[in-house]
Amino acid sequence: VLWGKYFETALRSIDSIPIPPSTVIGNPKLELHLSRLQTEQNTKNKSAEKTILFASTPDTAFSGDGNVKALRLFAGVVSRLEQWQTIYKLHPGEDLENYRSLMRNGLIEPGQVVKDVSVHDLISTADVVVGTQTTVLPEAIALGKPAIQLLPDLWQADWAQYGLVTASSEEELLRELHHILELQAYSEAVLEKEGQLSEAMFGKIEGTSARVADYLMEMLEG
Repeated sequence: VLWGKYFETALRSIDSIPIPPSTVIGNPKLELHLSRLQTEQNTKNKSAEKTILFASTPDTAFSGDGNVKALRLFAGVVSRLEQWQTIYKLHPGEDLENYRSLMRNGLIEPGQVVKDVSVHDLISTADVVVGTQTTVLPEAIALGKPAIQLLPDLWQADWAQYGLVTASSEEELLRELHHILELQAYSEAVLEKEGQLSEAMFGKIEGTSARVADYLMEMLEG
C-alpha cells in the first residue's frame, strides 16, 4: 500500500528482487492535517509578519556534511532579514551541536530553535518552508505552503523535476524568499507548479481516508 505514484515508480525500477503488486491510496495523515489547517485558517487571524520555517535534517555517513552546509547557507541569509520571522525545527534525532557555533556568531537566536513541537503545527503558521532532502518539503506543499530545497545537487531526490524550487547560493535563496514572501502571484505560481511533487508523492489528499476504508473492505470481503 503506497502513498503515491512516485513510490510505485520507484518499486517498479527494482529488478534485483521480486516486487509484489502495489496499490496507491494516498496519505491519510496529511488529509487529517489539511482538514485541521483549513479549520484553523477559518477561525484564526493570520499574523501580518511573514514566517520562514527551516526543517532541519541531521547528517549521516551517507549525506556527508551537506545538511550542515545547507544550515549555514540558510542562517547566513535569514540573519540579515529582520522583516521576517524564522523558526528552526530540529529533527527528532538531532541535537544543538550544529547550531552552537551559529548561535555564538549571532546568526541564530536560541529562541528561534524548537524541537518538541509538531512540524505540521509549525507548517500551519509558516509562509514558506525550507530544507534539504526531507519529506517535510512535499508535505508542506500538500498543506498549501511553498517550499525551497537547498543545495539540490547534493541529494539523490529528483524533486526539482517535479517543480520544487531550489537554491544553491545565498543569492538564489535570497531571491526566492523575497519573491515568495512579497509577491503573491509568484507564490501562488510556485505552489501550483510544486503541486506536481506533492501529488506524485501523496496522490489526491482529499478523500484518502475513504479510499483506505474501501481498500480494507475489499480485502476483508475478498
